[in-house]
Amino acid sequence: MEIGRKLAIMATVVTVALAAIGIMALIVVVKLKLSSCDLVALEPRLNLKELANLESADAKVMANFQGYLRYSQTRASAHNIFLPLKLEAVGYWRTQNGVQVVLSADCGRVSFDYMLANGSQGKNSVVSMTITIGRGYEQAAKVCHIYHPNIMARPSKHYSCRRQVSYSCISPEGQLVAILVITALGFEVRDQPEKLRAGEFSTPAEYCNQPKEES
Repeated sequence: MEIGRKLAIMATVVTVALAAIGIMALIVVVKLKLSSCDLVALEPRLNLKELANLESADAKVMANFQGYLRYSQTRASAHNIFLPLKLEAVGYWRTQNGVQVVLSADCGRVSFDYMLANGSQGKNSVVSMTITIGRGYEQAAKVCHIYHPNIMARPSKHYSCRRQVSYSCISPEGQLVAILVITALGFEVRDQPEKLRAGEFSTPAEYCNQPKEES
C-alpha cells in the first residue's frame, strides 16, 4: 500500500510538472508571436508578389499597401532602423466631406481622410493621414500625423502608386516621430461593390506624381 501511494504521488508530481512545462512553452510561443513587431536593421523593399488587394467587409473600399516606418539614427546607432507594416485589413466610414479609409497593419494603422470632389472636374484628395504605431492590444501606441500628402485621383479613377514616397510623421506636440515610407499604395472608394468583389479595381488608375522625399 505504501509503495502504491508513493507511486501515485510521483505520478501526480510528474503530471503537474509536464503541465507546467506545457504552459511555459505556450507562453514562450505567444511572446515570440507578439514580438514580430521588433525594429529591423534591413530596409524593406517593394515585393509585388506579396502585394494584394484587400476589400472592406461590404466591398465598398478596396486597397493595397506596402510600406514601413523609418527611424533616424541615434547616438546609440549610426544607422537607420525600420518597422515593416504588413496590411491585414481594410475598413472605412463616411465623413461629412468624404471617407475615412483605415488600413490596418500588423504593427500599426494608417488612416486617411479622403475628401471627395464636387463634380467630375475636380479631384478626390487625401487631406491628412494619421499613423498609429503599435499593435491593437498595446495601450501606449504612438500617434503621428501627415498633412496634405499630395495623394489624389479623379472621381473616374482610383489612386495607384508603386514608387517609394516618404512623409514626415509629426506628433501632436510638433515633434518628428518617424518617416512613413510607402513603397506601394492603391485604393478605390466605390458605390458599386459588386465590381470590387472580384478583387480588381473597377476604374482605371490615376498614377502618382514624382516621388516626394522628405528627411
